[in-house]
Amino acid sequence: ALDAKVKDLIESIPSANRKLITTHESLGYLEARYGVEVLTTIIPSLTSADEISPAQLVDVLDVIEDNDIKVIFIHLPSEFIIDISKQTEIIVRLIKCMTKPYLEVVAGLIFDTNNRILSCRRPKEKSWPSWWEFPGGKIEFGETPQIALSRELKEELSINVSPSKIIAEQFFNYDDKYVKLMVLNCGIIEEDRIKLLEHDEMKWLSKEELFDVNWLPADLPIVEKWSIEGIPNPHRY
Repeated sequence: ALDAKVKDLIESIPSANRKLITTHESLGYLEARYGVEVLTTIIPSLTSADEISPAQLVDVLDVIEDNDIKVIFIHLPSEFIIDISKQTEIIVRLIKCMTKPYLEVVAGLIFDTNNRILSCRRPKEKSWPSWWEFPGGKIEFGETPQIALSRELKEELSINVSPSKIIAEQFFNYDDKYVKLMVLNCGIIEEDRIKLLEHDEMKWLSKEELFDVNWLPADLPIVEKWSIEGIPNPHRY
């Protein structure tokens, strides 16, 4: 069962990324057994009493740099302290975290004059079609959340806004990525200023209407909280 779990994990990694640095050369069997490429070993053999020298460590670091490898060094206790199957689970979880992208996403909390908030429906040609969300998108390199959201709302709704504070945050683990969602107060916007450029429908929702639409999984916990505590006041942030 353990062997099958390891094979399934390795097969989930793109073949070009199946590269390994082992502690001992005797672990080279992993190359043939699991289809990974062993780049180098740190200690000559399992029976070696010698510790790694500074020069050997430099060689290993050179291999890491030359192959553009993302590395996390893990020291786990003896199997007498933590069972080997439990240790494998820990490694599996860590590898999944390293191989799945992490995105920071910003979304705008936009109000009308009746303190209702704006929700937008994703079009059929996008992922998660017909699901509803707060308008916004990914933070690009070098952007602050405020700058990113201002850009996204211009692209999606054709409006110019100056988002203020982050009023809600939510982490969500999708099957293909990790998302950190930050919702920022964008104040009151008149409906006639909004032009849908990337969504196919929009709705203004009161607290009692929050579940009239099917929210994206990352947005839903925030909406559930507001359904209990109330929608934030746009003048408080």
